Amino acid sequence: MTGPENNVAVHPSTHCPVCKSPLSKESDLDRNRNAYRFQCLLCGEYEATWDAAINVLPKIVTIERSRLSGAIRERHESHNRGEDWLLVDGDNMRTLLESAPGQNNVSVKMRKLLSAVARQTVPGEPATFPTLRPIHWPTPLVRSNGIT
Repeated sequence: MTGPENNVAVHPSTHCPVCKSPLSKESDLDRNRNAYRFQCLLCGEYEATWDAAINVLPKIVTIERSRLSGAIRERHESHNRGEDWLLVDGDNMRTLLESAPGQNNVSVKMRKLLSAVARQTVPGEPATFPTLRPIHWPTPLVRSNGIT
């Protein structure tokens, strides 16, 4: 499996096969279902079949990787967390990608971003969003402890 820079080997028990970020909890392989269960800080909670986690997800191109991560995150946030985990496999991956906005669809991405910020903040209260990776945004938007 390829790693965060697409040239470093990582194991699906320690890194998300979709976004390549370190997992918040080491994944478990359910041998009866032949699926890994992932708890990713970026993608959310989801499951992936062994074949998808080992053979399919690592080969996704970068732009589709970010779109798939967003689709999984939306599915995770819109369902009962911890009870109804999305199972990603080779069959539903295309459907998930189709549900994500296209690379150049800025208006849809902005609405989704603003909706996510609204769900995670309290009006009138300061908001800080932790980052897992460096974000290359204009300096006034980023502080050393996260996005403001």
